[in-house]
Amino acid sequence: MKEVKVAVVGTGDWGKNLVRNFHKLSALAAVCDLNNLIADQMAAKYKVKNLAWQQILDSSEITAVALSNNRSHYQFAKEALLANKHVFVEKPLAPNVQQAKELHTLAKSVNKVLMVGHLLHYHPAFISLKKLCSSGMLGDIKYAYSNRLDFGKFMPEEDVILNFASHDISMMLSLMGKPKSIISSGNDFLINNIADHALLKLTFANHTEGHIFASWFHPLKERKFVVIGSQAMAVFDDLDDWPQKLCLYHQTVDIHDNVAKLRKLQPEFIAIDNIVEPLYNELNHFIQSIKTNQTPHTDSLEALEVLKIVEQASKQLQLSQKYQQAEFIGN
Repeated sequence: MKEVKVAVVGTGDWGKNLVRNFHKLSALAAVCDLNNLIADQMAAKYKVKNLAWQQILDSSEITAVALSNNRSHYQFAKEALLANKHVFVEKPLAPNVQQAKELHTLAKSVNKVLMVGHLLHYHPAFISLKKLCSSGMLGDIKYAYSNRLDFGKFMPEEDVILNFASHDISMMLSLMGKPKSIISSGNDFLINNIADHALLKLTFANHTEGHIFASWFHPLKERKFVVIGSQAMAVFDDLDDWPQKLCLYHQTVDIHDNVAKLRKLQPEFIAIDNIVEPLYNELNHFIQSIKTNQTPHTDSLEALEVLKIVEQASKQLQLSQKYQQAEFIGN
């Protein structure tokens, strides 16, 4: 197969990282941005073309596009697939489940890779955490929880579940399968009808639970994912330095005659080989999926399952807020 050549559409805050890594992978062919000045600067820096969207669609040289502007993913992804291009889309895949299903079906019908940027799947520490879980070292998984907190960037068009919690939902699904039930709560302290604080409870098979706390209205930044097993516990702390990002606690609880006895041991830092930037891993996986015609780990089906949970949780939030408001007015 000929080389994979990618055009990055949207070269702003996050798009510039896509440009940089596709260049490292020798796959960058062009950039495109509504701000032509920024696109010109990127094109000059990486010695590639600055093309208009239609030029990208018409180009026989460009085999794939990477979309970083999430406000227009659905339409751009659809046009790219119809133009016979492979597509990498930063999350979310689409604004709603119905449009995500349409893109998934379209990608299958034209036999093109449609991959979604659930970045943490490609983080070396999370890859090692998955191996710990699948090896049985943790024993039976009892529950997992994640905190994704920040005094961060407020999004007037996306709530905190879609923008923040979707990463953690995606990770939990990869470890624990599809949930049987979802309960969400939260509030819109800053912008009406845009939740900036949310708590999600996912219940899986065998009474396993996942808890997610997401907020961009919080004094401290935290990126922590914890898995509690019957034999050991693991903590993935993305704000810690290597090699402390992944830590294993062998402490357990022994129960005899209804009396619990804690067995607590010193933590073990898990050595991780091949420490590379997660985004580099992710985009390389996209390229290799195209070359080998393989389904990527975070394909459109995986993204669709995540979006279903996001949509259901967001609807629960909206309904609960309306109910609370009505109750308050009634009183």
